[in-house]
Amino acid sequence: MDYTFQDILNQIFDKQKRDYLTITELKTSLPKNIENFLGPQPKKGTNKKFIERLKPHLSEAYTKHKKGASTYLLRAPIQDIIHAYIVQKTSVSIRNVSKKLPFQKELIADALNALVQSGAIQLKIVPTSRDYMIQILVPERPDPFREIKKAYDTIRMGKNYVKIFALRRFLNWPKHVFDSVIQSLWDAGVVELQASDPYLLTEDQRADSYMDKTHTLRILLIWRNE
Repeated sequence: MDYTFQDILNQIFDKQKRDYLTITELKTSLPKNIENFLGPQPKKGTNKKFIERLKPHLSEAYTKHKKGASTYLLRAPIQDIIHAYIVQKTSVSIRNVSKKLPFQKELIADALNALVQSGAIQLKIVPTSRDYMIQILVPERPDPFREIKKAYDTIRMGKNYVKIFALRRFLNWPKHVFDSVIQSLWDAGVVELQASDPYLLTEDQRADSYMDKTHTLRILLIWRNE
């Protein structure tokens, strides 16, 4: 099997167990055969020149982010990165999120406000000896499989399929949660995720579809045995 540049990037991010890496971290993690994609000696030179070499090979999912003197490559939206960090903790304070993740306060505030509005997190005010602390809690979500089936039945309008971007927008879950659930359903043989002509969709609709592990854009979701 021939590896693509996206495969190499995914392996690096997966090994680090993070969806954000500094450009320096990324350069030092690249395999020897990276010259096949980026040309000779891509690790040498400035980070700015390295980013220019990267750009033609990056999918829409990747974005560049800068905080202080460090430049990061992000594999997921900031809101999803923050939510993924929170769900790994029993409870976490906003101060802790700000200290551990490389995002400006304004971006963290916007992401947390959006997550609260969507019901993905809850905020709890806790008194301390000197002041108050705001803890972030993740509420128990009802059975996600049942939720997604209910949404499927609601929006399919008599058809035997739904467009994935429409299902994603209807549920309004964090991206990584939605992606994980439909991948689990597909792995279990409950649903089928089909590719189709991506140019029938707008750029925003393609972004809200589903890119699978083989980097194939899946556009339609079909519930099997119906």
